[in-house]
Amino acid sequence: MSEKEREATVRRLTFAYRDGTIELVSQQQVEMRLPARATSRDLEGRAEFWYELRDAGSEVLYRLDAEDPIPTDVEVFSDDPGRTVERAPHVPEEGVFTVLVPEIEDAEEVRLMRSAAPADAEAFAEGPVEVGRFRLTKGAR
Repeated sequence: MSEKEREATVRRLTFAYRDGTIELVSQQQVEMRLPARATSRDLEGRAEFWYELRDAGSEVLYRLDAEDPIPTDVEVFSDDPGRTVERAPHVPEEGVFTVLVPEIEDAEEVRLMRSAAPADAEAFAEGPVEVGRFRLTKGAR
């Protein structure tokens, strides 16, 4: 993506999640620079998450790999000084996150996608899962 494209109108999408349900709660156009894209190396060893802008024919117009905004685990500390910090499964009941996408005229929807980490071979083999699909509002301010 060129510098000129990065400095264009951006759409800020704010999502809220609660008890496993995600909702698009606001869309706002802002003049700003899109952040640099994460590289595969930046995301190595984590569950993959990405979002896509799609047109009316379901063609992908834009995709950005990102860190999963809905945590799936937490750090757990032991009272035993000989033990290290461990990660334990935990998904918060509710939260809010924001994504930034370029303002593309033909974009009709945003899809949130996730795949399991390679360490979970069975889930990883099943391929990506659509976490949510949301219609974009034309001219959101």
